[in-house]
Amino acid sequence: MKRPNNFDDIINNRVNSDKTGEPFTACSMCDTKLTQSDLFVIAKAYHGARCVIETVQCLACQMESRGYASEQSTENIMLYSGRRFNDFIKDPIQRKLYHIEDPNCLISGEHLKMADTFELYSFNLPGADLDDSNFLFVGPTAIEQMGELLSEETRKSWGRRVEEMAPDSPEIIISPVFGL
Repeated sequence: MKRPNNFDDIINNRVNSDKTGEPFTACSMCDTKLTQSDLFVIAKAYHGARCVIETVQCLACQMESRGYASEQSTENIMLYSGRRFNDFIKDPIQRKLYHIEDPNCLISGEHLKMADTFELYSFNLPGADLDDSNFLFVGPTAIEQMGELLSEETRKSWGRRVEEMAPDSPEIIISPVFGL
């Protein structure tokens, strides 16, 4: 799959695998078939405009993957990112206004560049059109700051999880939100 040229390419391809170009149809964890009526999350991590990790998780697996983080780490991350994330999820107008061509990190407000390490999350919400703005970006500053909030136990657990998902990925810091 070719590298995206801009954020518009990334956003337009958010429901497809960067590896195959095909739409995601099954949970990456349990292989359960996913449909438009299911709640699921697509998470992709980019490093220098190249997708290095991608996963799609059904609701059950998303909840199970929270086990990769200690209770304290989860609480720290939720306190750090919670208000802005919750406001975004609850407000369809804010999601529609989330700037597509010139994206910012939803958590820190930092302007993102294609050369950055960043993450993209897309949410399939039952009844919503996949063309809706049910996506958000997490940028390098938020990734780094959230990483500092993790316990050593969570760091080790998360490192094993990243290795399972993409053993060939470069050694980059990917936020724990990817697995929470």
